[in-house]
Amino acid sequence: MGAIAAGVGAIASVSYGQMEPQSDRLPTMEQLETALAAQDWQRGDELTWMILAAGMDNPDGRRFRQFPCDRLGAVDRAWRQASGDRFGFSVQRQMWGNIAFRLGDAHETRQAFDQAVGWASSDNGVIDNAGETTLPRGYWPQERLWRSGRILRFGCGDEACSFARTVVEEQRPALEYIFPRLVQCGL
Repeated sequence: MGAIAAGVGAIASVSYGQMEPQSDRLPTMEQLETALAAQDWQRGDELTWMILAAGMDNPDGRRFRQFPCDRLGAVDRAWRQASGDRFGFSVQRQMWGNIAFRLGDAHETRQAFDQAVGWASSDNGVIDNAGETTLPRGYWPQERLWRSGRILRFGCGDEACSFARTVVEEQRPALEYIFPRLVQCGL
């Protein structure tokens, strides 16, 4: 998954020091735990990313460096407990670490990780003997893209090239911000 450019938007003013819901848009941990307990993984995924984005429409990975460790730990524990340690960010980080140790190369690691968690193909499930679909370990929560803060400029806006025709902000996979924070938080 390479860098993907998206239009620059206004940055929402959010303080990670105040992580309790500020509006209707920011779900509670209780809502997340309820969805996960019901094994509504898709809803749990949506709620997780809303919690981690802290209500921002266009999340900024740089701000995530200040995300509270207790809150990140609670989100991860909710996933691990509801899934029997099959899903969650720490599960994904462990898988990533094992693959990276074996392969070494960042690009190969990314491809092997996406394959291992089932993100590399449209056929994500394995049919078991009971006829039910079982998702690969680490499948949830799924990856998102967050703003990186790196501004990219393309083309010339005039003949003299005195201004850029297109200005966008790079987006990077959110796990690039989440995995280091998990380490910092001891999770």
